[in-house]
Amino acid sequence: MPDTQDISLEQLQVGLYIHLDLKWFEHPFAFSQFKIKSDDQIRTLRSLGLQRIRFDPALSDVPPVPLPPDAPPAPPAEALRTPPPESPELAAKRAMMARIRAQRESAARIEHAFVDTAKSIRDIEKNLFSRPAESLQRATELIGKITDSILVAPDLAIHVMGDKAGGEEIYVHSLNVTMLSMMIARDIKLPVEVAKALGVGALFHDIGVKNIPDRVLNKLDPWTGSEQKLYETHAHAGYEMGQSMSFPHAAIAVCRDHHEMFDGSGYSRGLKGEAIGMLARIVAITNYYDELCNPINGGTGLTPHEALSLMFAKLRSKFDPKLLQVFIRCLGVYPPGTIVQLANGATGMVATVNTDKPTKPVLVIYEAGVPREEAIMVDLDREPDLNIVRSIKPAQVPKRDLQLPEPPQAGQLLLRRRPAGAGGKHVIAELRQLMLDHSPQMMLLVDPADLHILVSNRAVEQALGYSGKQLLAMQITDIESSLQDVFYWEEVRNGQYQEIQAQEGEYHRADATSIAVMKSVKPVAYEGRTLLLVQARDVRQERKVEDALEQTLSQLRTTLESTGNGILVIDWHNRIASMNRLFSQMWGIPEALLQAGNDAAILAFLASSVVESELCRERLQQVVDRSETEDTFRLNDGRVFECRSRPQYLGERIIGRVFGYTDITERQRAEEALRESRDQLESRVSERTLALQMANETLEKEKERQAELIRKLGEAQSQLLQSEKMASIGVLAAGVAHEINNPVGFVNSNLSSLQRYAQALLQLLDGYEEAATRLSAEDQVVLAALRRDVDADYLREDLGSLLSESMDGLDRIKRIVQDMKDFSHVGGGDVLVANLEAGLESTLNVVWKRAQIQGRSGARIRWRGADRMHPFATEPGVHEPADQRRPRHPRTGPHHRAHTAG
Repeated sequence: MPDTQDISLEQLQVGLYIHLDLKWFEHPFAFSQFKIKSDDQIRTLRSLGLQRIRFDPALSDVPPVPLPPDAPPAPPAEALRTPPPESPELAAKRAMMARIRAQRESAARIEHAFVDTAKSIRDIEKNLFSRPAESLQRATELIGKITDSILVAPDLAIHVMGDKAGGEEIYVHSLNVTMLSMMIARDIKLPVEVAKALGVGALFHDIGVKNIPDRVLNKLDPWTGSEQKLYETHAHAGYEMGQSMSFPHAAIAVCRDHHEMFDGSGYSRGLKGEAIGMLARIVAITNYYDELCNPINGGTGLTPHEALSLMFAKLRSKFDPKLLQVFIRCLGVYPPGTIVQLANGATGMVATVNTDKPTKPVLVIYEAGVPREEAIMVDLDREPDLNIVRSIKPAQVPKRDLQLPEPPQAGQLLLRRRPAGAGGKHVIAELRQLMLDHSPQMMLLVDPADLHILVSNRAVEQALGYSGKQLLAMQITDIESSLQDVFYWEEVRNGQYQEIQAQEGEYHRADATSIAVMKSVKPVAYEGRTLLLVQARDVRQERKVEDALEQTLSQLRTTLESTGNGILVIDWHNRIASMNRLFSQMWGIPEALLQAGNDAAILAFLASSVVESELCRERLQQVVDRSETEDTFRLNDGRVFECRSRPQYLGERIIGRVFGYTDITERQRAEEALRESRDQLESRVSERTLALQMANETLEKEKERQAELIRKLGEAQSQLLQSEKMASIGVLAAGVAHEINNPVGFVNSNLSSLQRYAQALLQLLDGYEEAATRLSAEDQVVLAALRRDVDADYLREDLGSLLSESMDGLDRIKRIVQDMKDFSHVGGGDVLVANLEAGLESTLNVVWKRAQIQGRSGARIRWRGADRMHPFATEPGVHEPADQRRPRHPRTGPHHRAHTAG
């Protein structure tokens, strides 16, 4: 808050800069803080019922009137007398606020209609190619809706153009161009059918852009030559699409020619002047304007005022001059929503355009601590001492209102006359011209009757490149070319002289370029008539510095907002210079405090929010201390902030202090948790170490027990291995038994058959022998010889024995197979009852059969205690001599066998 002092109303005088602690609608003045300029203002101030008023010594021209020594002290500021009756000015203010409230309600309705319309455009474009006839019908209805719902209040419609459209921003350009085009159509009173065709053409003027790749449309860098040519093809593509979808002929022409310029510099056909259709000329203006404000590639756009000024001052030849004038009249010199700076340093936003006086709109003033619904409204047409200096971007809106010094009143000195003789007139004129030429500012004296330049100084010639004679032959409008300048000098032609303290403008130079200037205009009396003294200075370098500063500040703001710390900067007056959003969020500063801008209250709030209040207050007051500090503050809500501060230097001089706050609550909690965890861990480690020692002893004992178990396991493994071997042998025995059993069955069957056949043959042989006795002796001799040759008697004797022994052998094999099966017990895990006698019998059978086979060698067998001898046996192990064996028949045949086989 500025350093102000309280004074009584008796101390007021002209030149004091005062602050009224009243709401805007409770006093008749345009602002709640201003410099007193007349005694009438003092009388009005004394009628407000206040008993004291604050004044700002730094902005005042004079000190307050001293009070008498015996004067009583001023009562508190809150002590008010009975409020005075309402003045006409207050009534006018309240009426204006009622109109503004109604405007805001209308703006909400129009903004809703604007969003709905943008969504409708999205739906229409979505179905345009699939259902063209239906989409065209909906588009025509939409044009009527725009006229009926949005353009009923053109000022508000223009205002909402710059706002977001509920996520439908991609369709806003088409809607903006359509709305602006329909404004012009309404102003020039186009027939209804023609206006509808204009609306359709404006709505779909960029339909051909659908053929352009997104990589080109969304490219942030400047387009290359080939990319520019590719983009220019969208005009002809839109023409072809419009034809295919049966658009009105006039709308198709708009799609094709909306980039044609009046001077022939456009595309795609290079048309010029009246050769371009009127509807296309309208859309060319509105499309160009909206692209300046909202660039295709998303770059930084111009403000509405900057766009209009550029089109009027530098690009005027590209557009139909009559239509451009209508367009400017519709929007005003400062379109609604434009943010401007006034000559007194205040910042405001244009709310309503004054169509009769385009440079005198109604403004909403930005003022710290004033809620939006109570914002100051200023009608510049009612404030002759105020004028707009320049338009500014939203990012340039200052944190607090700035107070600019008034421009120098050099004209009073240069044109003040004193009586002089005829001989002295020439000398005085030379002195005046010498003073003019040595002024660093451009100075021009203008005749308001015809706007001709009467006098100029050398600074004008140097800055603009014209000679003195050329300047004296020119009108001021040949030099001043900005939009607001044209309207101002038009008012001067009509006899309305108004002083301009400071205003931004553009001056044309002899080389067809232009320069930005800051100018002032002051009416001066000279020899019984009024002339206008124009003072201007070149501000191009200032603008470059401002742009660079703005970029730097933007980067700094971005850096401050993106940092993870809350940043507070206090200047050397102990006032808050800046803070980032995170800082206010961390501390929970009430919104009312932030809006009021009461720095002392904010700092007191900070100190009261921490346990260490005195230390915090002390740190916030140590602005000029060169040391760097680091403190930890505990907030009342339990959080903990770490604060680091260091001085801010400008060269070698301290100009403030920067505080950085970090919320370390979670970090401290984590550190405490870590410390607790460390202590618990150490305790657990000790307990665990003891437990491990005990476990080690247990393990040693277990190790010994395991070693014993391993030894026993080895023995069990050996037994298991032996069992596995025996099981394998059993499996093998079962397999062998199975394989032997099949051929044994086959042989047994054959031997049984053979035994029957042998008995049959022996019976037959007996029959033949009996019959042989009845043969002749000679035949009997032959049969006897044959009988001896085949050893028939032996065959008869041995055949039965041989078959009997073979059958016994087969029985032995079958018992062996059965014994092998019994031995294997494949799959058997149960305990079985064994017949020991059967086992012994089986074993003795095997031995007996072996003995029978070897009996011919004289083997002696013990059988149940009795000695049994084979009939042919001799001593064990001695074979029968060859000469004692029965001779064999020399013949061999299928019936021959060896008795010793086995």
